[in-house]
Amino acid sequence: MKRVIGMAALAALAGGALAQSSVFETPTNLGLRLGYAYPLDSNTRNVVDNFFNVGVDFFLTTPLLAGGESYISIDWFGKSIGGGKGNAFPLLINHRFFLDEAGSGYFFGGLGLASVDITQSRNVLALRGGYGITLSEKLNAEAFLLYTDEANGARASALGVQFGFRF
Repeated sequence: MKRVIGMAALAALAGGALAQSSVFETPTNLGLRLGYAYPLDSNTRNVVDNFFNVGVDFFLTTPLLAGGESYISIDWFGKSIGGGKGNAFPLLINHRFFLDEAGSGYFFGGLGLASVDITQSRNVLALRGGYGITLSEKLNAEAFLLYTDEANGARASALGVQFGFRF
């Protein structure tokens, strides 16, 4: 767990350094997120102590709802890079609702499907929501709750934090 938190902190520092770089002048429609999540389901915790989270966001040019921005996200929640049981892959349509004109804080929510492979692989309904803050033009931090329906006796529902970088 200390390694995962250390890797997330390192990613945030690297993202902050890139955000100051002139290589990326303006944000594009692509974002990358790294984080940590704690499984809320006891059956899932029997297989996975904690999740490492990697996500990619594709921002839509036209928001689906008035105000804020809409994006499609795909994530991987896993216990290790080695594979095996204990993975979830949510694919969601999300929307950010900014709290002020500057966009420094926002709530977000998403709806979609998740391929959950905790005990056996199955596609189920997934919901995600949380709060985020904008750290710079390209860097943000989020706290989130992921909910999934039951997939063969286990849920990939989790509570977590992540850092994001928008290219």
